[in-house]
Amino acid sequence: MRLMLEVVPPSRRASPSKTKESAMQIAELARTIGGVECIDIPEIVEENYQGVPLYKHLDTREFCLMLKESCAAACMPNKITVYLKSKADLEAWLRESVSRYGIKNVVFVGGINSNRRYYGPSVMEANEVAVGVKGLSVGNICLPSRPGELERLLAKTAAGASFFTTQAILNAEQTVRLVREYYDECRKRGIGPSTIFLSFPVATSAYDIDFLRWLGAEMNERDAARLAKSADVERASREQCSKAFSEIVDSLHKDGVKVPIGVNIEALSATNLGATCGMADALRSVSKI
Repeated sequence: MRLMLEVVPPSRRASPSKTKESAMQIAELARTIGGVECIDIPEIVEENYQGVPLYKHLDTREFCLMLKESCAAACMPNKITVYLKSKADLEAWLRESVSRYGIKNVVFVGGINSNRRYYGPSVMEANEVAVGVKGLSVGNICLPSRPGELERLLAKTAAGASFFTTQAILNAEQTVRLVREYYDECRKRGIGPSTIFLSFPVATSAYDIDFLRWLGAEMNERDAARLAKSADVERASREQCSKAFSEIVDSLHKDGVKVPIGVNIEALSATNLGATCGMADALRSVSKI
């Protein structure tokens, strides 16, 4: 099973010692889980009413550099492309990522507000720029619940995305449908499907379930309410994710869908890091990939 671990970078306000401690904790966690291919570092941004970004967390590339000192897994920054001024700025950022930071994988993310007009490069444009940067593999985000997602997947694949990470998944239906349709269309168009890393969130409290709802995670309201009221949210959500994962791989296998599948364990916050080992064990116990 190809395994990715997604962790939030520390706050910019954290002291150097706390930041280093966080990096060492995550590196140790990756070793404990075992088989972690990549550590995914999301770029956390807030916008004001004008769409100007506020970066409250440590730069993703700087944190990747810190993790490399004590971690064997590759480190992968996310980049919200629309905040860069131009394609030239994006290309410069990418080349610096490879030469200075040793980055080999990057995930491009679009703007936060779909109703806002951004002036920086779109994800599609970023993919096309990245194709010309030697030694770099590019991924994008996949939202199975978003209308029109199939055409986005196909266009991004054609533009150079070699892998995708999904939104958080707690129910299987929309993901199964999308991956099946993606495979069928790839065959019709004569293109190879890219790897899809299915993201399973580590939730430990009712607040985490509310947060997942807000993020637009793939989960129905019945399960969300049940998980939020559970006496042991961590265990209940782990069982829910395992069930969803089993249903996805069983359905795809039954239908002969040959899209490469990986797993992304998504720690929603630093307080949830300790629960990632249990999630990894649970998903491995049902894995057929």
